[in-house]
Parts: sequence; structure tokens; C-alpha cells
Amino acid sequence: MVSWPLNSLRWDQNKMQSSKLQISAMFLFRRALTLPPTIQ
Repeated sequence: MVSWPLNSLRWDQNKMQSSKLQISAMFLFRRALTLPPTIQ
């Protein structure tokens, strides 16, 4: 039963990493949308 907190902690870290990636991806996407299109 000792491995359960470790597994939950690892899951929380994975969740935080995925949320950070999601936030950075959304930031880059919005920045690309706000930038003027250079390709005509």
C-alpha cells in the first residue's frame, strides 16, 4: 500500500506537465493568430 501515494504523486506530476504543455501550446497558437500573416 506504500506504492499508492507514489503512483498518485507521479500521476499529479504527469497531469501538471500535460497542463503546462497545453497552456504553452495555446499561448503559441494565440500568438500565431495575433501575428500578421507574412505569407501572401
